Amino acid sequence: MTGPSASYMPSLDSLRGVAALLVAAMHLSWFFSATLDLHFGFLAVELFFVISGVVIARSYEAALVESKDIGRFFIRRMARLYPLHLLTLLMMLGLDVLFAGILKTGHIVYTDQALYTFSLNLLMLQCVGLWKGDQIWNFPSWSISVELAVNLIWALLLVRGLYSISMRWLIVYGCALVLVTQKGLSLYGGFYENSFGVLNNGILRGMAGFTLGTLVWHYREYLGAWTRENPGLRAAAELALIGSFVGLASLYGSALYLGMDYVFMLVLFPLAVAFTMIPGTYWQKTLDLAPLRFLGQLSYSVYLLHMPVSVVFGVVWVFGLGLREPSSIKGLSYLAVLIMTSAVVYHWFELPARRWIVQRFDKRPEPELKSAQSAAQPAGLERNAVPAT
Repeated sequence: MTGPSASYMPSLDSLRGVAALLVAAMHLSWFFSATLDLHFGFLAVELFFVISGVVIARSYEAALVESKDIGRFFIRRMARLYPLHLLTLLMMLGLDVLFAGILKTGHIVYTDQALYTFSLNLLMLQCVGLWKGDQIWNFPSWSISVELAVNLIWALLLVRGLYSISMRWLIVYGCALVLVTQKGLSLYGGFYENSFGVLNNGILRGMAGFTLGTLVWHYREYLGAWTRENPGLRAAAELALIGSFVGLASLYGSALYLGMDYVFMLVLFPLAVAFTMIPGTYWQKTLDLAPLRFLGQLSYSVYLLHMPVSVVFGVVWVFGLGLREPSSIKGLSYLAVLIMTSAVVYHWFELPARRWIVQRFDKRPEPELKSAQSAAQPAGLERNAVPAT
């Protein structure tokens, strides 16, 4: 293979880890400062979807085309996504009972139709068009619901032979067109809403980003060859990409930024993931540093744990220590506690639960695959698989 290897790419994990930490900092920016605005961080979820498309295509595409075993694929994805989702859902339930029922300080979750929304979360159906209200329970998990739905749609299209390259481009720009016409030029919020009454906006966002990721994986060899043949242009392109990220983020909220959410989703994030995959690029070398690789391992835990951890942290900080004002120390302490908690949960719950589910429910032997790529990366053994967000 002339492009990036089909083996594990830790730099992709690192990129996802940075994105997860940005989402956590965005939601709790008031820990740092009353005026700090990190709202552009919500776009990290689009980056999650692109990374997911690369990883799932690399780990499963060839295997699914040959075996057409969607059942095994579903088990592996549930093993990856469901245990931590269930744990954090129960954590939010416990915290809400504690605060509303015992301490009488009020609910910490949106309580309208609580039993119905809790049931949707249990089934990972909270963001497929069945709920149109406010953000519910551990609300970052909306993207996990979307991730699973998009994965299954992808698998069905793939095994039916309906996922050609032209179809992928049609999906990307079809989803983007519906979002622009129905939702407007901003992707912020509205992921529970349905376009035309039936097309969930969250799934449209997920399908666009995920499909772009599969395209990045498809074109990896061309990208690898181009970077080797044009090192000077590659370096210039990387610098231009960094400048675009910084420049557009600084414009967020201004009139000049209008519509730039789609530039991030359709152009900048796929390019960032592509440069992260290619050995020898500045992106790949930086993201391959040990601290970022460690953060990448914890990315799913960081993403799903940051809301329940923030509730406990805030209570201890305000009522236990009597420190109500935001500060850099408070914000950095929160991130440190989040990372430490995520490390414990990752090693002592997330990994063991994933292995138990696979061993318990998928006892069939791995199929013998004709594709060399599939043999190099057996179905279901993906390590970079995203939460998504």
